[in-house]
Formats: sequence, C-alpha cells, structure tokens
Amino acid sequence: MSAATVTPLTAAPSATRLVYALDEGPDPRHGIDCPLSSGHAARIDRHGDRLSIHCLAGCDHDDVKRTFAPLRDQVLAELKGLDAVGPAPRRASGGRASMVVPRAVDWLWFPYLPLGKLSALAGQMGQAKSLATCWLHAAVTNGKGINLGRSANTIMWNAEDDAADTIRPRLEAAGADLERIWIETDIILTADRLASLCDEMGDVALVTVDPVQAYMPAGVNSWKGQDVRSFFEPFRHLAMERGLSILLVQHLNRRADAGDALARIADSQGIPQLARSVLIWGPDPSDPEGDQGSSKALTRAKGNLARSSDSATFTIDERTVSQGIKAPTLVRGDDKTISADEVVSDVETRTAGDEAVDWLRLTLENGPMDAKDILAAAREVGISERTLKRAKRPAGVVSEQSRSESGITGWHWVLKGVETPCKDDGTLGPLGTLGPLPQEAKDANDAKKAKRSNDLAEGFCGCRVPAPSPRGSGPPRCATCRREIREVSA
Repeated sequence: MSAATVTPLTAAPSATRLVYALDEGPDPRHGIDCPLSSGHAARIDRHGDRLSIHCLAGCDHDDVKRTFAPLRDQVLAELKGLDAVGPAPRRASGGRASMVVPRAVDWLWFPYLPLGKLSALAGQMGQAKSLATCWLHAAVTNGKGINLGRSANTIMWNAEDDAADTIRPRLEAAGADLERIWIETDIILTADRLASLCDEMGDVALVTVDPVQAYMPAGVNSWKGQDVRSFFEPFRHLAMERGLSILLVQHLNRRADAGDALARIADSQGIPQLARSVLIWGPDPSDPEGDQGSSKALTRAKGNLARSSDSATFTIDERTVSQGIKAPTLVRGDDKTISADEVVSDVETRTAGDEAVDWLRLTLENGPMDAKDILAAAREVGISERTLKRAKRPAGVVSEQSRSESGITGWHWVLKGVETPCKDDGTLGPLGTLGPLPQEAKDANDAKKAKRSNDLAEGFCGCRVPAPSPRGSGPPRCATCRREIREVSA
C-alpha cells in the first residue's frame, strides 16, 4: 500500500537521456519517468551497481520493477556518467491541478495514524509512552487492532530503553511478531539510513522514534521551528514515497498555565506543525488515582485528515514472558469522549472543571439562560469564565441565538435534551426562542418576581430549594436562582 504523492512532470522526456534530477542542490536525488504512469516521476536509488526504483505516483512496486528491468542498464550507465559531470538537469516537478490524480487517505490506525505522513505523540515522563509504542508495533506486526488489514514490518528507534531487558520483554508481552520488528541501536537518524532499513526489511508500515529530541543533530536548534522543519522534510518525503507512518515521540513541558494541549508539547512547535496527526498520551481523567493510576488515554490534539471525538483507553497489565521475566503491557479498553486538554490538565484543574460541569447542569436543568446572566452567576460562585466555557461540552450545553420580532437579541445557553414547557403553577419557564410574551404571561412572571423579592426580604429563598455551594465552600445557595440563602423557611 502506498501513500506517495503524485508528481506530474511538465517537460517532455528527452529522446536520449532517461535520468534527471528530482531536487535542487549539489547532491540531488535522481529519477526517471515512471514506466507505468506516463508523465509522473519515479525515484532511482543507487547502491554501487544495484538500483531500486520507487514511483512517486504510487504505482504498484512490483509492476514498476518489472517494467523498469529493460531500462536498468541504460539508467545505471547514465548515473555512472553523472559521477564525472555532476548532477543531471532538473525537470519541473509541478503541474496543473487537473493533472493530479485524487485519492483517499490510507490509514494505519484510524483516526490516529495515517499512512504516508508524519505523526507526533506527546506525553509526560513516566506515563508509559514506551508501552504505547510497543503496543503499536505489536498491533502492526500481528495485524490486529488497526486498520491495515494485514501484518507488516516495523522499525523502532528507542534511545531510552535497553533492548534486552525492557524493549523485547514488552514487545513479547504485547504479543508482537518479533521477526517483523527492527530495533535500531544507532543514535544517528537520517532519511538515507531509514530508507536503507526499509529496503532491507521490506513491507515496512510503521516507524517510531522515541524520543525524537535524542536523535536530532547538534547543529539543529530544537527550539527553532525552521530548523526542525528543515531536518524532518526528507522524512516527510520518505513517508509519502514509501507509504510509511512515521511517529515522532515527544515529552510534555510542565507549564501549569497552558490550557491548550499543543502548548504543552516540549521544544519548538515545528514538529506539531509538520505532523498531520498530533496525539496526546496520559492518565485517563476518570481514574481516581490520577497520574499514578493504571488507566491511560490516547487523545488527538490535532487531526488534519479525520474528524472524531472518541479517544482510545488502555489499562496497564503485567504478563510473564520468556526467561520468566515479568513485563508490563497495555490492554485496550472502550473508547471514550476525552479531550486532549483534559489529559494534560492537573488534578486540581480537572476537579474545578468537574464542579463547573455539575453546576452548569444544575443551573440549566429548568431551561435556557441568557449567556451574560449565566456568566455573571458563575462569577458569583467563583467559577471563572474560561473554566465555565471549557465545561460546556462535557456538560452537554450548547449556545443558541435569542430572537424577537426585531431580530437577534443575544445568545443563551441550553442544556441539550431539556424541554421548557410551562410550570405547574401556570407561569412560564425560561423562554428560549419563543419570542415576545403575551401580557398574561408577563403579569404572571412579574407576580412571581414580586413574591420572590418578598421572600428574600423575610430572610429565605422563594424557591425553597436550598443547595450547598457547587465549589464546596461558602454560604449555601438556592439550587434554582443561585441566590445566597440566609434562612430557610420550615
């Protein structure tokens, strides 16, 4: 399966010369017109007298090799001739949009890892990111739990774990086919080295680099997006040409003030910007043990190629493998609706968010409220506007326009699934988008407000439904109107 991009050529092929340069610079890659797809390029790699060909239009590799065979000797002679005279002229690699053949995105694991693309996975230290990569290698090599539909080979760069006492036992515990996994011990990461390993292994679908910072050359400033993007550009092209899913593993920083999960990724934003899918790994927010618990979640902070609100969940388990070694592994759980922001937030922030969710549901259970009124009520009980707005989605609250005969008059918040019929006492509940009230309804509401004012003047709430403060401290407040209760009538 290939995820290569189409590279149409605007210049007609030479009648005598087959080879041309694909790149600018003193040491460009070379290619020829694809023998199967007229007008598209195929990259030629030379290793001594051995040649390999890869169609950039995504043609079947075996068919391309077979049709290339009669041209091999001429191409090799031209490449040897270039050793003396320098690079071949470069052909145009652009073209009209009408020349590009559209195709759907191929997925290694939907909606997390697309084929032919760079992806990133970030998580806090000590949260079992390496276990997650071992689970992925096992899933690809045994063809289970992913969308590839078959078994494939993988390549693993890991600079932090020992291959003998950590990586292999974890791969065994995850049920991986060890013959299909190459564990690279070289600390030098280059696109040429990766291409060579792909040629040696064959049928490679997944490459993981953990952590990516350990493999970046000293001359690359990891805090500069331009440096990072320049370094990984060859890997992006390689992923497209070979149909690889390359996963770059990163750490999270400790910025407690950053509510955005992408802002918590360490070093520059060059990798998240270049990656088509950015995954956040961390503790399941529902685990009462928090960061120290065994429940983990994989969420998406960025997904350019698919829309999905579900997140994968896992539980850390332990299994006995060869030599009687006990090794941890991940067991897949049910998908949940978890946001990346929830995973990276600390326990204190999550607690405040949970309280805001409960308060929103309680406040809106009797019907919609104007946005400005509910924001003001939240401030009275100590809930910030930012926390309240982040609580809207998990609480099931949506914003709708308020309308009258004169047009749009503002916005109100609505708890989905809650209707707003007349109350038992004959007065109307919150109005939503009903428009202007008839005079009888206005009179009924005015009477209700007057009764409430009298009750408050006597020292208790007219709603007579006291409830503790949703923040857990402060004076008790009415569960309906949110006013402070000084005394409750018997």
